[in-house]
Amino acid sequence: MGGNALKSIQTHRLDAGEYHALVPKVLEIIRSVVGDQRLLCAIEAYRQKLDFGDMDVLMASGGLRADYKDLLEKAFKSREVYRNGNVTSFDFDGFQIDLIAIPDDKFEYAKAYFSWNDLGNLVGRIAHKMGLKHGFEGLYFPLRASSTHLIAEIAITLDVNKALTFMGYDPVRFAQGFDTLEDIFRFTASSPYFNPAIYLLENVNATSRIRDIKRKTYTTFLKWLADPQGFQAFKNERADINGSYVFPQDKSVWTAPLRAQFPGFGASLDQALLRHSRSEAVRAIFNGERVAELTGLSGKSLGNLMGDMRNSHSSADAWVQWVLSAGQAGVDAAVLQAASRQGPG
Repeated sequence: MGGNALKSIQTHRLDAGEYHALVPKVLEIIRSVVGDQRLLCAIEAYRQKLDFGDMDVLMASGGLRADYKDLLEKAFKSREVYRNGNVTSFDFDGFQIDLIAIPDDKFEYAKAYFSWNDLGNLVGRIAHKMGLKHGFEGLYFPLRASSTHLIAEIAITLDVNKALTFMGYDPVRFAQGFDTLEDIFRFTASSPYFNPAIYLLENVNATSRIRDIKRKTYTTFLKWLADPQGFQAFKNERADINGSYVFPQDKSVWTAPLRAQFPGFGASLDQALLRHSRSEAVRAIFNGERVAELTGLSGKSLGNLMGDMRNSHSSADAWVQWVLSAGQAGVDAAVLQAASRQGPG
């Protein structure tokens, strides 16, 4: 995506008229390979975009043939193909096509996320400040034991309208689409949670900074924020736009509203917290330091013993249940018994 994935051939840009005339032809060729009934669309850009460096096409991936990429390469007579995860980039008469394969159930959310240039990324910064993750796979809650230890990513919703509403956006306005980049910027700034400071490159992490500084839409948005005729003019027009929301340091304040608006999320969060609590309890009873102290084993012998004990149970859940039922004394006895069978290290 972005028009520069292909390196060995020279690709060209298309003006808007040429691009929009090419879209149905590209989709027809793809359908001839993957089937007429498959969900497929070209990602929408703002309507007054003058030219295009590539075409992003979203495709539902359920039931695809294993060799579909090879078949597409032949169908488009591509001179270069670059495959990166779920994205396949190839040329069609010197123009780059990026085909993005998405699980069927996430197609509609991905379509909304990728549409309208970098809007998904801009809106996602609001979600990030709430402690959430807004991406092409849905709205998620990263559950962490610490700032660096990710326990689980809990799905909140695959309904983009509900996700936008939670972030303070009007899904009806979003559904109308956008004619210009400024329309996209104004929509981004329309949330009551909007604050320009969260977008400044000096206020984002290194990964986001390296990524966003390369995005033309993002850097243009930063200029719009600083332009008196940009964000400031928008605020002057809209009495409901404050533009200075201060996000709480404690992101747990969002958990109660999430539970209220997404009941399924609350149940999933409780299950994840319970699993983590049980896992921590198991780790306190059965760990390398304790087993080494009991058996005198180390290195590979220690690892083999611990692995054999875990694998002696039918599943990970069965192992957890046994450890918690046996308790420290029971597990210690089993460790010593297993070590006696294993013999000297």
